[in-house]
Amino acid sequence: MSDLPTVLHTSLIGHSGAVNSVKWTLDGAYCLSCSQDKTIRLWNPLRESVNDTKGVLNIMTFSNVHTKPVYDISAFKDNSKFWSGGGEGKLFLWNVEICRSEIG
Repeated sequence: MSDLPTVLHTSLIGHSGAVNSVKWTLDGAYCLSCSQDKTIRLWNPLRESVNDTKGVLNIMTFSNVHTKPVYDISAFKDNSKFWSGGGEGKLFLWNVEICRSEIG
């Protein structure tokens, strides 16, 4: 038991509701979280947020598609897309590159 972590390393700060799932991408470069607040967040766990020194960088927030809580997410191997499933009983396929170009 002594090999288990005892100190908090960082936090993913941003959801306004309970977090239902957090998944790392296969390469460990990013993680996704989904919440009762009907949003999905893409995080870079290796970079700190400039707004909150205790949290990691929230790269993007995906919203306005799910009308009910988001329960699970799953990223593609190449990190270009991911699936999300929520309380509506539907699955949504997200293209990260398209979303990034629309935002930036």
